[in-house]
Amino acid sequence: MTLKGVESALAAFDMMVELKPANIVEAMLTVQMVGVHEAALRFLMGATLEGQTFEGSGAAPGGSGAMRGRNDGEMDHGRVR
Repeated sequence: MTLKGVESALAAFDMMVELKPANIVEAMLTVQMVGVHEAALRFLMGATLEGQTFEGSGAAPGGSGAMRGRNDGEMDHGRVR
C-alpha cells in the first residue's frame, strides 16, 4: 500500500469515528457517504483545473466511463454491449 493509500484509509477511519454509526447499517451508509464525498471532490478538482475545457471537465478520473454516460448520451444501465 502506498503512502497515499494509507492516508486515505486513515481519513476514512477518522470519518467513521467522528460520525459514530450506531449499527452496521449506519456504518455501511457512512462508508458509502464518505466514498461519494471523495469521488465528488475528485471530479470538482479536475473540473476546476486552470485551462480546463468544458469537454474535459466531464471526463472521469483515469479515463473511466463507468460513472458517466456514453459518448452518444446513452447510459449502459449495467448491460454489456
